[in-house]
Amino acid sequence: MNHRQLSKTHWYALVPAFPATAALVFLVGTCRAGDAGLTVSALAQTDPVQPIEFHVLRLGEVAMATCPFELYLDYAVRIHARSLAVPTMLVQLCCGASGYLPTARAVQGGGYSADKFRVGPEGGQVLVEETLRHINGLFPEPSAATGGHAQDASPSCTVDVSRPGAIVAPICRGQQIEEFNYQFEGGLYAQLINNPSFEELKDPVAGWSLVKPGSSNGNLAGRTSAETTMVNSHQNHCAGLEVTSVASGSVGLANGGYWGMGLRNNTTYKASFWARKGPRFSGTIRATLESNDGTVYAQSADIELTRDWRHYTCDLTTSGIKSATGANRFVIYASTTGEVYFDVVTLMPPTWKNRPNGLRLDLAEKLAALKFKYIQFPGGCTAESAGMDICWNWKNSIGPLEERPGSTRNRWGYKNDLYFGLDEYLQLCEDLGAEPVYVTSSGISENPGDKEWSGICPLDQMQPIITDILDLLEYCKGPTSTKWGAKRAANGHPAPYELKYIEIGNENGWTTVKDYIPRYSMIHDAILAHYPDMKIMFNATSVPSPTPAEFLDFADDHFYEKDLSHLYDKYDRINPACKKICVAEYASSIHGNGGDAIGNFGDALGDAAFMLGCERNSERMWWTGYGNYAGLLGHGNFGPCIVWNDAVTNFATPAYYMQKMLFTDNAGTRVLPLRRIRPIAIGPPRRTLKRANMTCC
Repeated sequence: MNHRQLSKTHWYALVPAFPATAALVFLVGTCRAGDAGLTVSALAQTDPVQPIEFHVLRLGEVAMATCPFELYLDYAVRIHARSLAVPTMLVQLCCGASGYLPTARAVQGGGYSADKFRVGPEGGQVLVEETLRHINGLFPEPSAATGGHAQDASPSCTVDVSRPGAIVAPICRGQQIEEFNYQFEGGLYAQLINNPSFEELKDPVAGWSLVKPGSSNGNLAGRTSAETTMVNSHQNHCAGLEVTSVASGSVGLANGGYWGMGLRNNTTYKASFWARKGPRFSGTIRATLESNDGTVYAQSADIELTRDWRHYTCDLTTSGIKSATGANRFVIYASTTGEVYFDVVTLMPPTWKNRPNGLRLDLAEKLAALKFKYIQFPGGCTAESAGMDICWNWKNSIGPLEERPGSTRNRWGYKNDLYFGLDEYLQLCEDLGAEPVYVTSSGISENPGDKEWSGICPLDQMQPIITDILDLLEYCKGPTSTKWGAKRAANGHPAPYELKYIEIGNENGWTTVKDYIPRYSMIHDAILAHYPDMKIMFNATSVPSPTPAEFLDFADDHFYEKDLSHLYDKYDRINPACKKICVAEYASSIHGNGGDAIGNFGDALGDAAFMLGCERNSERMWWTGYGNYAGLLGHGNFGPCIVWNDAVTNFATPAYYMQKMLFTDNAGTRVLPLRRIRPIAIGPPRRTLKRANMTCC
């Protein structure tokens, strides 16, 4: 029996020359001493070794090892990471249970496991090494190079750099952004007022409340054009503040933001609103930023109103805020009795890159850190429609905010104000250095199972949809001498936008594929007749024959599942008519695709397996993009996001950090053949993937 001293702190291991399926090991160590009685340290000095018994069994590619301890997860990770078995199973508390086996962190932290048990972190590492030695000894690889003896069990692989494979597409990673989960309103779009134009679907003054100190009183209600004049024909409602008493002070209308309004000290917020007074109002108004209990952090000068609608702005610079919270509100106070009307009320904090109608700093910075090559917009389901009456109409999303009536297709159950519109999206792409990918309607809305939203535009009524798409392309790409090119210039962007990619429809190539193909054909041909260089995406990869080959230059798949790892080899075999594959939407969560699904580490691992499988097939893969970027925590209505936020802060999920580590900070550029790798495996046993800094396979 061999004897070996491991350190100067009484750690020993005695390992007999037993068969590889069983072993006897002696472990001991000095752990944290107690305050009274016979301490563990004293025991270690009087009896410096503890014998343990463990067994190792190989069944095909699987290894099982017993252990008398209840292991901290760290030890299991160490064993799994270096084991040649796929998988390795550890059976704990066997052959004479010996309690917890603490880690160094447990000992330093004084955990109860470190106080009560004799074997500590150094002995734990002995257990790891001996278990691995016996497991890996069951997986010999005889070869001529080793004279028929087993090779070293260390992981190894052979990469043939002399025969490089496919180039990873330069546009390989991206992100869809769409208005659901309050991704823009209350999230990525910085504007803080909830329901700013008083057009919320079920209640025009949703999100607004009356502030009436003491015996002061008043009423707040939504008004229509039948009751008073509107700012313009684009607005259907405004807010009417009727003040009936100011006995205890001014009465105001308040907005607390999207379930909170984050304010920071010494920060300037730009307030903007339209207002007019009624015939009985003779006072002034004043805008404030304050806590929900009325502590004022900033206020404007008194503002005098007229009987006509006018636009008012003021800068509000905060002071006295001790900590950032969401328990704040924006209030406009009226000083006397009478009626005052308001519309299109906005409050902008400092924005990313100082864009006047821009993005929330922290969420935009997280988006920029991923260095996406493309951004897809506006959906998703948001882009679908069966006609021009209920749709995401890009023409309602350009120009001054007061001229944006908002979306008539509010698929996700709340009003999309379209304050983050087409120009804001295209400006974002320019700021990120990302290609814009615009998704437009194919004349099909949802699938037949959706009774509320399902619909198909008759073929003989498709022309308005086609004309609208051509108008969009003229707005983005046309010279200023054209109608829509001139409109783009008037809206602040004289140079054309670099729009090269357009997708026709969303998920219409599945249950509605027979209706989709002729509508796709009409739109496809019309686009290429005017813009022959446009790259057009089809909505599926499984397409019934016969299908014209040019349809599938770019074919798009979507996946929302609990686990994507089983799709790691999805694109090893594909319809040969699909020249380039795009997975424009994928997401996974073990919790499913309901609202507020927060992904975990396992979800990120499954995503990584899928994405690496896509990258390995770079000769046919063009890009992959996560389906959901950000969501307002507690108010999600579909699927997992990679970033969640509230009014003040945010956090990213493991899937975000997986993407950043593998595909941003260590982006691959070329696929290289990999002849052998052990022991890391993804997917079924012996199926392997590997990725290096400049390569992937």
